[in-house]
Amino acid sequence: YGPHHPDVGKSLLHLALVCGLQGRFAAATQLLARCEALVRGVFGTTHLRFAQVQQERGALLLTLGRFAAARECLLDSLRVRAAVFGLDAPHPD
Repeated sequence: YGPHHPDVGKSLLHLALVCGLQGRFAAATQLLARCEALVRGVFGTTHLRFAQVQQERGALLLTLGRFAAARECLLDSLRVRAAVFGLDAPHPD
């Protein structure tokens, strides 16, 4: 383990979600930025973990009323998921 281990990124993401639910948006934003940097460095921008982080960042930005930035994050997440699963992939349910 260490500060750049993928599990650290997962913990940062979960802490950011908790902060967001508590209304601590500045802390959530900082944690998501750290998480994104770690995930980007470890996995790159074509990995599903990156898509998950971008989805959560987009949701937080929507809450903050930062719609253009939220759209970019959510489109980034969709781009990765489409590349991994394809646009016509059926839902597993």
